[in-house]
Order: sequence, then C-alpha cells, then structure tokens
Amino acid sequence: MSIYKSDIYEYVKESILSILNQSYNSVDLYIQVDGDINNNVKDLLDEYSFKSNVYIFFNKLNLGLAKRLNDSIDIIVNKGGMTLLQEWTLMIYLAITVLMYRLNFY
Repeated sequence: MSIYKSDIYEYVKESILSILNQSYNSVDLYIQVDGDINNNVKDLLDEYSFKSNVYIFFNKLNLGLAKRLNDSIDIIVNKGGMTLLQEWTLMIYLAITVLMYRLNFY
C-alpha cells in the first residue's frame, strides 16, 4: 500500500482496516509513504506501526506508485516470505492496481 500527501485520513484508515480484517489471518501489510504526508495520516500510521504484521517505510521523496510497489516487492522477496507462485500473483495484482490507478478508478 502506498500513501501520498493528498490521501485522506478516513480513507487511509478504512483501507488499513479492510486489509487487516481479512478472514485470512496471516496478512502482512507493507505501507510505503511516498514523500511528505499530513500529520493526521502520520499519526494514524504511528498507531499501526506497533502491530507485528504492519511494516511502514517512510520515504522522503515522492517517486510514484510503481517505484514504491517495487520497493515493497523487493522487501518481501528478500525477506524470503514468498513462493514463486505468490510472487507472480502479487505482480499481477500490482499490475492491475497500477492500471486502475492510471485509469482513475482509485
């Protein structure tokens, strides 16, 4: 998940809760903060940073969605937490996410 300066507190919170409250209980959430964000969203992220399955990475520069999703993939793969099938499934999901983002579905 990527977070940006214009993201709205309520939507970020809803997104985080939606991911963490999945029926599949072994979910890890990787959040890439892409540049500066508002203080309300930062405070919200600070609340979740203490959860053992939430990983938050603050980046000073906004380098875009594709870069931050690739950063997350690199972190997950290097952690050794994915099989090849899971890796491909994630890449397909991320490709669809980027496409929907570019087509303004988000």
